[in-house]
Amino acid sequence: TIKDVEHLQEIVYIDSLTGLKNRSSFMMDAQGMIDRKEPFSLIYMDLDCFKSINDHLGHLAGDEYIVAFTEEISGLMGEFGCLYRLYGDEFVCIYPENAADSLAKRIMSLRDVKFSGEYCFLGVSIGCVSFPNDARDLSHLIALADERMYHNKRTKR
Repeated sequence: TIKDVEHLQEIVYIDSLTGLKNRSSFMMDAQGMIDRKEPFSLIYMDLDCFKSINDHLGHLAGDEYIVAFTEEISGLMGEFGCLYRLYGDEFVCIYPENAADSLAKRIMSLRDVKFSGEYCFLGVSIGCVSFPNDARDLSHLIALADERMYHNKRTKR
């Protein structure tokens, strides 16, 4: 039935914790934009010190932290772009090319994300790239965004 197909699509393309589109959805959406030659930006994000949340507060607190982060980012994005959870504490946002720098600055200035009512946000590292300016295929875009994100993470330490 149609309902069964919709349920299977949700299982395959939606992250069960956050309700965001997942890695498979991201790959399809981004490749589709590349195929249509639609310019866009990727903002690749990795939560800082996330392992310490899981190690010291437990995995349920880690889940709450991830959900609070995704809600905050979704609010910053507004109606533009799309946020995806790739896996664990890594996320990517497809965003209009001319507005990504502004969003990236707002993401980097996040301070007040609260979870469990008392714990504060530990930060996020990001790497921004744009299609077609930085690379013309998805694997190179992702690799460059990841490299820039890790450079951002190292500079913070």
